[in-house]
Amino acid sequence: MQSLRTTFLAAGAAIVLAASSASAQTYYYGEDVDGSATTRASNINTAAARSSFLVALGGSALTEEFESFLVGQTPPLSLDFGTGNPIATLLTGFDGNSGRVVNDGGDGLSTNGNGRYANTNPAYYETRSTTDDNSTFRIQFTQNIRSFGFVGIDIGDYNSQLSLAFYRDGVQVDVWSIGPGGLPYTPSDGDNSARDGSRLFAGYTAAGSNVFDEIRFRGTDRDDVFAFDDMTIAVVPEPATVGLLATGVAALGLVGYRRRRQQG
Repeated sequence: MQSLRTTFLAAGAAIVLAASSASAQTYYYGEDVDGSATTRASNINTAAARSSFLVALGGSALTEEFESFLVGQTPPLSLDFGTGNPIATLLTGFDGNSGRVVNDGGDGLSTNGNGRYANTNPAYYETRSTTDDNSTFRIQFTQNIRSFGFVGIDIGDYNSQLSLAFYRDGVQVDVWSIGPGGLPYTPSDGDNSARDGSRLFAGYTAAGSNVFDEIRFRGTDRDDVFAFDDMTIAVVPEPATVGLLATGVAALGLVGYRRRRQQG
């Protein structure tokens, strides 16, 4: 049975860790809701959840910050996650809903006047939610992925509930299922100021061999505009890479054995 542990860090914000066994998914979640349309939320709980996620990934973490794109650039976006080589493609949703790359000016303090801003460096990806089940936008990877996390800004201030669906070879293998069908935040209902300028981190690691090669972001209210930044992944090593590593380890063992024989 999937276990769930929640540690409250401040009123209205938490880190959520799920899955104490290897057969269950692991979730990381933290949010800060003390922002507004013109002021950024603090980065206390968001940063703590992201830090826990990065520690769990160790040296395998790769992050896309959207800094290499032109301001106003629209999908398809080729994402390299800092490697210099394309790893994924960010596409619009199936209804053609289009997002864009935005630059907030880089002062680290202001918003765009509507509660959206970058988490770290000036660039971020902004898109409008959808009301269907097909996705606000989607990311297709060139290889299997085991972990994915992101920072979300100004999410849910127009009552949209964001959820993530994970696919492999075109077949859904999992969906973020904490909360009422999506991430564990409560969207504003009639009072947008409750989540204006909010900041959150959501991270996910697949259970066992249940890896994925596509993520679809889904929403429930088309009036909501989201900002995304610092998307982080951990890839699954290709079989050839694993084989090379195994061969290298075996070769080192053989060299050590021969040296011991010669010294004996």
